[in-house]
Amino acid sequence: MILADLGAEILRVEAPNRTDMVREMPQRTGPVSAAHAMLNRSKRFISLDLKNPAAQEVLEELLG
Repeated sequence: MILADLGAEILRVEAPNRTDMVREMPQRTGPVSAAHAMLNRSKRFISLDLKNPAAQEVLEELLG
């Protein structure tokens, strides 16, 4: 969060079959909870199954 606030490009990789529990917390401010909106502001998200070799290649491309 701090790095994103300072201008870094943050990409959060999430599992496709599990949602972040903080998204579902009460005190929703729209599609996500207030806590999720605050903690993940300025971040981009991608959902990848890292057990899949094709997804691993996508991640390597993003990191490289």
